[in-house]
Amino acid sequence: MKLQQGETSMDLDFQSPQPGISVCQLSEGIKLFTNQTTSKTSLQIPMEIVEVIDGPKENMGLRLTHFIPIETEFGERQLNNLLTMTGLIQQFSERFSGDIEPTDEKFITTLSMKLPGKLLKVKHDTRKDNQDKERANIRKVEQYGPKTKPTPTANNNAPEDW
Repeated sequence: MKLQQGETSMDLDFQSPQPGISVCQLSEGIKLFTNQTTSKTSLQIPMEIVEVIDGPKENMGLRLTHFIPIETEFGERQLNNLLTMTGLIQQFSERFSGDIEPTDEKFITTLSMKLPGKLLKVKHDTRKDNQDKERANIRKVEQYGPKTKPTPTANNNAPEDW
């Protein structure tokens, strides 16, 4: 690549999925996110549509991101539900017994290793953001299938007996 003067702005044209119900696979890149305006911390969970149940087939392969406000009671319920839906609640309960801090580095690292590859059924629609761009809005999340197994491409390096 040859380095040369570029433009001073660019529209990346990130495509949001249209309303529907999809099977989403949790992706790598799970991390803490701090809103610069409000200083609130959320768990950022990226996912990709791997099956369209209801909605346009063009949604296949598109990405969504769910933010869980983990320092709130509402966020703690969401996180417990997410671990239950993915079949990880027992392992996490054994590993992190007692009252844990949801922003604990070990806890977040373990989440980022164990959640990618898990599948969820997601109902999503669209909304306009502050810049009037259309964004995906997750309305409902459900367990998908009796057991979800990571795909071979998922980062699942945590020891099985942890």
